[in-house]
Amino acid sequence: FFAFLSMLQWTMLVVLFHTGWGCCQTPQPKRAPYFLLPYTRFDVAGPACPKRQSGKNACSRVTRPVDKAPFRASFTVIEHVATLVHGKSMVEIGSRNGDALDCLSHFARNTCGMEVEPQHCALLQKRAHESHGRFSVLCTEFPAPTTPNAEVYYTWVRYFFDAYFIWSFRRLQDEGAINASSQLIMGFAGGEFPAENQMWRQMQPFASSFAKCPYNDGKKWRQHGHPTVAVFQPSELNMTTFAAEFSANLQPEFYA
Repeated sequence: FFAFLSMLQWTMLVVLFHTGWGCCQTPQPKRAPYFLLPYTRFDVAGPACPKRQSGKNACSRVTRPVDKAPFRASFTVIEHVATLVHGKSMVEIGSRNGDALDCLSHFARNTCGMEVEPQHCALLQKRAHESHGRFSVLCTEFPAPTTPNAEVYYTWVRYFFDAYFIWSFRRLQDEGAINASSQLIMGFAGGEFPAENQMWRQMQPFASSFAKCPYNDGKKWRQHGHPTVAVFQPSELNMTTFAAEFSANLQPEFYA
């Protein structure tokens, strides 16, 4: 009997050793879930937004869009942003013709759009009037002295403006124009667009959180992709480190 127990113990030890259950096992990298594998080649995997056709989600049910991709973000992306601004005061920076703004206004507590282009702002003002107070519009650029104070801000600008926007946002916080607790949500293109995705790779260490939002609105250019939606807390950033990382993007002549 004791000989049988001894043999059983040795057998268990051999099994544990070969299966890697021992206490000295080297940690192995976790594998991405099988349903995320098609997207892990683009950059570091993060939490994923639900992947849905834009015609089937909430934005399409509450908004009559004016633009199509690539002139606005996919509603799959915007609906994820809606979960981040739900019940909060928000400002969209660069609203164009207002498709995202209109959708987000159904989720945020109060909503304002900032747009500098006159032709877009004229339509925005018309849509704001038709919303019966659901959202308002400021026809001005960012940053501006009239930038509203809100809990959350959302933008998706050309990638070479990203660092400047965070820098300017922090400056407004330091001046007391924007609350220190306010968040900045930014959209970034996926690995399909290397230059834009490289900016996200540089920005990622400064983000508080992020999510992947793959979408498929069609077969044409920018009607499908794997963008990232990231949340930043600019007041908490080490701006010396940030400025060193993006020094070229923060030079005045860069935007001349």
